[in-house]
Amino acid sequence: MRGQFLRGFFRTFTHLELSEERSSQLWDEILQRQQTLCAASGISVSLLTAMVDVFTSSNLFQFPLLIEREDLKTLERNAVTDALTGLHNRRLFGETFEKELNRAKRYTQPFTLVTLDLHRFKEVNDQLGHLRGDDVLRAVASTLRKSLRTSDSAFRLGGDEFALLLPQTDAPQAFALSKRIGIIFADVLRSIAISIDVRIDHGISTFPSDGDAMDQLVRIADERLYRLKHANHDQDASDAEAPPQSQSIPPPFSRPGRFRNLRRGQASFYTRLGPSFATA
Repeated sequence: MRGQFLRGFFRTFTHLELSEERSSQLWDEILQRQQTLCAASGISVSLLTAMVDVFTSSNLFQFPLLIEREDLKTLERNAVTDALTGLHNRRLFGETFEKELNRAKRYTQPFTLVTLDLHRFKEVNDQLGHLRGDDVLRAVASTLRKSLRTSDSAFRLGGDEFALLLPQTDAPQAFALSKRIGIIFADVLRSIAISIDVRIDHGISTFPSDGDAMDQLVRIADERLYRLKHANHDQDASDAEAPPQSQSIPPPFSRPGRFRNLRRGQASFYTRLGPSFATA
């Protein structure tokens, strides 16, 4: 047990793979080296200092890097966190997606992906500046934190593109959540006084009705989002030429989200979204 614990300990702090026997030997050397250094210097020498000395003199590494456990946790957290919004980043998206999809298959539960992006966000950057654009992106993150359950996950994939992973959530529930996100986002924007009417668009795909693989679900959510983006652009153009009219609620699976790698014209293959979906 001692050797097993020390092996894990050294792996955490030095990223070295050592045998249990070698780990025990090194630990004894470190304790002895600490005593020797304290006696020689007349001051208290930390265990970390003795560890560096032993590992360096043993040629186990030439460029020592030892960090405290909390610092290591911080580094790991920062590696999967978007610096601007504090949401999970693209790096964690695929890993979490596969894990939740496998869980949904194992327990025969629905699982929904929502892709999100911002309608008229480019106008904010162009007319008001990128600092105000950053305010809008942070407003999205604040909105998502207020709207989601602890079991849900939100990601910033880049630019104004976001995604939600919703375990144990079917399509109608995801659409209701998307409507709620839009309402909360409008309130948050009013608090930061953005003069441009930025809105969140979305595309939704659900396991198992839309597919059972990650690439299928991402593609379908992208296509539904793409359709809505163009519908909104067309609506904006009509509004500029016609008297104001009351807006109807968008059909299911057409609200916040987009991935920019979607090729133009893909959505034309989907004139109908399926028996349970409203047509465009």
